[in-house]
Amino acid sequence: MEIGAFEAKTRFSELLETVRGGREIIVTRRGEPMARIVPIGDKKEEIALLLREFEDIRAGARPGPSIRALIEEGRR
Repeated sequence: MEIGAFEAKTRFSELLETVRGGREIIVTRRGEPMARIVPIGDKKEEIALLLREFEDIRAGARPGPSIRALIEEGRR
């Protein structure tokens, strides 16, 4: 759902109830998206998802030189 900034200001309480129901609202100014109002949700679940994404990124990363090797190389 998209709504202009002026209308969002005048209907803020109603928008909060809409968000409480699980919907996302995009606030626009002159047709350009400026903000997103989303339900808070379960933070523990969100954090767990982020940690899994980081683990996937780490698993796919190629091993490189160690920090110690980089430091020693810089001293030469």
